[in-house]
Amino acid sequence: MFNKKNNQANQVTLIRNYSCIASEAIQKLQTNLSLSDPDHPVKVIGVTSSIQSEGKSTLTANMANIYAFRGAKTIIVSLDLRRPSIHHFYHLENKVGITEYVTGEVSLDDIIVHTEKDVDVINSGTISPFPTKILSSPKLDELFAELRKRYDYILVDSAPVLLVTDATLAARLVDGYIFVAAQHITKKKNIKASVSSLRGNGVNVIGVVVTQATDFEGSDSTTDSYRYYYKKKKQY
Repeated sequence: MFNKKNNQANQVTLIRNYSCIASEAIQKLQTNLSLSDPDHPVKVIGVTSSIQSEGKSTLTANMANIYAFRGAKTIIVSLDLRRPSIHHFYHLENKVGITEYVTGEVSLDDIIVHTEKDVDVINSGTISPFPTKILSSPKLDELFAELRKRYDYILVDSAPVLLVTDATLAARLVDGYIFVAAQHITKKKNIKASVSSLRGNGVNVIGVVVTQATDFEGSDSTTDSYRYYYKKKKQY
């Protein structure tokens, strides 16, 4: 749940009760994703935001956990190569991952980590001084082509849009991006600039998820103060 005292997105923990409001909201989001384009099902889902600490990595992990809980074979790929955090959610070391794979030090099977949540994870690996070169590598295309054969869903945690170009570079690997914005924190101008930048580069923005939501119409003040909210892309 959201920690009001610290008022930081990274204080949000993983969902443990899959019948809670936050879990139900994510399941509704997943249903919306599956219906967004029936002719071209969304399989590789990127998650990004405008800046850090808006809840994108928490959403990525929770989506993956719920997909796995529902029986889907799921993997997370950590492509936030500058400030990776996915490994923290699963208490993993981040010593080997995408960087080592692209540089040819390890194989794909060497970097897939199995977790107790039945979610597989590929960490970012060693922090590279050339993240854009890593993200532009044809080896990543090969990696994702193979993952598409093995998994039902692939969740990609990407870097924020306004800070670096990484999300745009990684767009070729995903079927579309979910854009995360934190209520009361994310500025409207940042949302507009980020979505405009992505779409201006031909990136498919599937929809927007509002995190740390507390005052939607009809909300019950007795429920968790941390939720997910989805709007179809045509409304933005």
